[in-house]
Amino acid sequence: MDKFYKKIQTYLMKKSQECGELKFLTSCITAENNIHIEDICESLNNIFKNYDVPIEEKASVNDEKCTQSYKYLLLNTNFENQERLAEDIVSGHLVDMCPPLSPYLFIQILWNLEYEKILIESLLYMPLDLCIEIINIITKCIDRLDPFQRSIECIFQLIPTIYTKFLHLKEFSIQSKNVEESIQNLLMSFEEFLLLLTNPKLPYLIEVSGLKKYERYGIILKKLIYTTKKCLETRNEKMLISTDLEKLYSITFGKEEHVKCENTLIENTMSTLNQQIMDLLLSKIKEVDCNIYLSWAELNDQENNMISLQRSIGIECYYFIDFLSNDKEFSKNAHLIECLQQLSSKSDPKQSSFILDLSELCSAISNGKKELMKELLSRYKEWDRTILNFIYDNRSLLEKEDCLTLLEYLTFILQQSTEEDFKEFTYDLIMKVLSFQSISDIYEIIMMYLTKFDGKSYLESPNTDAAFHEFVMRNTSLQNFTNLKTILLFLLKNPKMVLTVLLKITIGHPHYGNIMISPNDLLLLSPFMQIRESDNQVLLTSTLRIICIENIEWNAKKFMNLVNVMLDNSVIEVHDLINNVYIPYLREDTFNISNINVVLNSIHKLQVKCTKNTNIKDLIIILARRMSFLRKNTNIDKYTSSEIFSRITRILSYFLENENFSVSLKREIVNGIGSIIEPIDKLYFASLWHLMQKGISIIDIIEDYERRCFVVLNKLKEESKASQKLRYYLSNLSLLREDFLRHLIIRSTEEEYQRLGSELTIIYWFVFGWNDEIDAFDNFLRLTMEACCLSLEYSTIGGNNLFVYLFKSFTRFCRIFVSLEGMENQKKVCQLLIKNINQLNESIKHSPYVNLFTIHLTHFDGHTEDNDFVNFLQDILNTFQHFADECFEYNKCNEHSEETCKISHSLNVSNFYIIHEVISACMKVSPTEAYECIRIMDEVFTSN
Repeated sequence: MDKFYKKIQTYLMKKSQECGELKFLTSCITAENNIHIEDICESLNNIFKNYDVPIEEKASVNDEKCTQSYKYLLLNTNFENQERLAEDIVSGHLVDMCPPLSPYLFIQILWNLEYEKILIESLLYMPLDLCIEIINIITKCIDRLDPFQRSIECIFQLIPTIYTKFLHLKEFSIQSKNVEESIQNLLMSFEEFLLLLTNPKLPYLIEVSGLKKYERYGIILKKLIYTTKKCLETRNEKMLISTDLEKLYSITFGKEEHVKCENTLIENTMSTLNQQIMDLLLSKIKEVDCNIYLSWAELNDQENNMISLQRSIGIECYYFIDFLSNDKEFSKNAHLIECLQQLSSKSDPKQSSFILDLSELCSAISNGKKELMKELLSRYKEWDRTILNFIYDNRSLLEKEDCLTLLEYLTFILQQSTEEDFKEFTYDLIMKVLSFQSISDIYEIIMMYLTKFDGKSYLESPNTDAAFHEFVMRNTSLQNFTNLKTILLFLLKNPKMVLTVLLKITIGHPHYGNIMISPNDLLLLSPFMQIRESDNQVLLTSTLRIICIENIEWNAKKFMNLVNVMLDNSVIEVHDLINNVYIPYLREDTFNISNINVVLNSIHKLQVKCTKNTNIKDLIIILARRMSFLRKNTNIDKYTSSEIFSRITRILSYFLENENFSVSLKREIVNGIGSIIEPIDKLYFASLWHLMQKGISIIDIIEDYERRCFVVLNKLKEESKASQKLRYYLSNLSLLREDFLRHLIIRSTEEEYQRLGSELTIIYWFVFGWNDEIDAFDNFLRLTMEACCLSLEYSTIGGNNLFVYLFKSFTRFCRIFVSLEGMENQKKVCQLLIKNINQLNESIKHSPYVNLFTIHLTHFDGHTEDNDFVNFLQDILNTFQHFADECFEYNKCNEHSEETCKISHSLNVSNFYIIHEVISACMKVSPTEAYECIRIMDEVFTSN
C-alpha cells in the first residue's frame, strides 16, 4: 500500500501543478474543470488497477485494500474537519500526504471507482461532524451518478445508514464540538437528502434508457416502502456495530473528548426523523394515479420476475400496513395507512397464503400445499436460516425458475448483507440445491442467470480461480457429464475467467501446453459465449480480445481452427470478430510476430465476408498505423517486417479497391492516417488522396518528404527550447533530394525498391538532374550502396539483416534493368556495377561479411577489358546473388551471436547517418507537432 500511496501522491502533485490546487475543483460547470476531473478520475482508476486494488464490480465493503485506499483519499480531502482527522492514532499520519482534493472531486472519484457502497458503509464508523459534511456533498453530487439503478441503490442504502447513525447516538458517545448543533445539522442534512426523491427534474428520475417513467416511479416507491419499514422496525433495537467492519473503517478525531447525547434530545430527534420519512412516503403515494397503477400490472418485478411490479408493491404495502397497525405509536398515522391500503394487494379468498406468515407457509407446504412454494420464494427478503433449511429439505419441489430465484436471492445477500457467516451459509446451501438438479436443468438455470446479469461474476468466491485451474488441469473432457456439470458451476461463479482458460487451452496457449480441448467440444458452451455483457459485447469476443492483447504466443493453427469453428457454427459473426477482437488487438502497442501473422491471415481470409457492419474505416486506419510502426521500428528483422507488411498491404488493397467509400468517409480515413503514415505509404492509399489522379509517383513521395521535413525543421530553427547546438546545425543544414531517396531506400520493402528504381531510372530520371537512364542507374546504385554502408556501420537503423535485404533487392533490380529492351551498353553497366560495389570496401571491413566479400567481390576490377560483356555481366550478377545468399545463411546460423568488434565510422557515412536520423525524427511526428521533434533531435545530437 505504501507504493500505492506514493503513486497517488506523485500523480496528484503533478496534476496540481498542471491545473491548480485540486481543492478548488468544486464543480463541473466549466469545460476545463470537467476535462481535469475526468482525467483525474480515469488516471486514478488506472492506478487502482495497476496496484490490484479492486474497483467497480469487484469492489467490496469488507475488502481491506478497498477500505485502505478509500481512507487514503478521504484523509486527503479538504473537509472542514480534516485537521481533526490528523489526530487519529491509526491513520492520522496519512492526512496531507498529497495535495488535498475538493469534497466534490473526492465524490466524483468514488463514483468513477464504483465505491459508493464503501462510502456509505464508512459513515457508520466516522465522527458525526465529518459524516454530515459527506452527506451534504453526496446530496449535491448524486445527480452525477449513472445509471438509474446505481443512483437509486445509493439513495436507498444511504437512508437506512443515516437512520442507523441516529440510532447509534442512543448507545455510543460521540466526538463533537457542539453535540446539539451537530445532531440538528445531521437532521437537516437528512431532510435535504430526502428531498432528492421529490425533485422531478433530477436526471436519474427523468432520463433513463430502457425504463419508462411509470416503471422508474414504481421501483422508487417499492424501495421507499421497504426502506421506511426497515428503518422503523429497527428504532427500538439495541444497535451493535460490526467489529470486523469497525476495524477496517474506524476513524476518529484522536484524543478529543467523547460526549454522550441526552436521551430526551435523541428521542425528539428520532420522532422528527420518523415523521419525515413517513411524510415523504405519503407524498410519493399520493402522486400515484390510475394510469401509473395500471401500467405496473404489465411489468415484471425486477427482483422477482414471477410476479408483476403492481403485485410486488402491493405485497410491500400489505406488510407495511400490518406493521403500522400493530405499533401503538405508528398506528396513529391513519392517513398513511389509508393511502397504503389503496395499493395493497388483497388476499385471494380461495387461497389464504398471502396472509400467512413464513412459518405458516412452510407448514402448509409440508401438509401438501406444494403450490405455495412459489409464494414462499417470492418473499425471499424475509428469509432466515430456518427458511433456507426448509427450502433445502424440500428441494424436490423446486422447478428451474425457482432455482433461478434462489440464485437471485444469493446475489442479493452477497451484495447487501454484512454478516459473513450468513453469506457463507447461504452460498453453500444454494450451491448444493443447484448441484442436485439434472445436467440439462443446471445448464438452463445458469444460462438464464448469466443472461439476466450480463455475465457478471457476482457469485465468485475467493478461491474460484485457483479451484478451477486445479480442476481443469486434470479434467478437460467436456463430453463427460460430471466434468461438464462442474464446469457449468464454475461458469456460474465467473464466466469470463472460465471461458478465458478454456479458450486458452483450445488455442494452444503455452500456460496449458500439456492439455487440449477441441473447438468442437467447446461448442457445448456456445450459448454462454454469446451472452452479452453490459457494454453489449458478447463474452466470446471480449474474452478473445483479452487473450490476444496479453501478447503471449499461441498456436497459430489451433487459433484458426477455433475461429473457423465459431464462425461456421454462427457463435460469432465476422464483423464482431474483426471489430471487437482484431481491431483492438492491432491497436495495441504489443508486437508478437506469430500472433500478428495469424490475425492478418484471418482478416485476409474473412475480408470477402465483411458487411456494412464491419468497421472498415478503423481497420484501415489501424493497419496504416501498423505499417508506420513496421517502417520505424528498427529492432524488427527486415525480412520479418516485410512479410508482415505484405500481408497488411494485401488487405488494404482489397478494401480500397472494392469498398465504395463516400466522400465524407474518405475524408475521415485521410484525417486518421495523415499524421501516421510515411510518404511512401501513400502508394497504397492513392485512391483516397488523388481522386483525379491515376496514382502516386516517386515525385509525389519526395515532395511529401520535403514538405513534412521542411515544415518541422523551419519551426525548430526558431524554437528557443531547442539546444544551441541543434539550432546551429539546422541553420546550416541543406537537405537534398538524394538524402530523401537514401532514406526511402532504407525504409522500402523489396517490391517498393523495385518500383522506386524503375521510376527513377526509366521514367523520372530527368527530374533529378541526371543525364539519361544509364546516368540515373549509376546514381541509384550509388545511393543504394550508401544505404548499404549505413546499414553496415550503423546497425541500429535497421538491424543486422538490413544489409543483406538491401543487397538482395539491389541484385534483383539490376537483373530487371539489364533485361530491359534497348539496354545494349553492357560494358558501361559492368563498369558501373564494379565502381559502385567498391563503395563497400571500407564499411564492410569490420562486419561479419568481410571474408565473403573478399572471396566473391574483389576480383572484378581486372576483367573490365573483356570483350564478352554479356556473359561477364551475368557472372557479376550471379556472384552478387551468391554473395547475398551466403550472407543470408550466415545470419541464420549466427542469429543469436553478439558482434564484439568496434566499428570505426567513416566521415561520409557518419554524415549520412546524421541526416538519416534527422529525417527519421521528422517522420515520427506530423508537421504540426514540432515540439516533440526537439527532444528526439536533441538526443541525436547529444549522442554524436
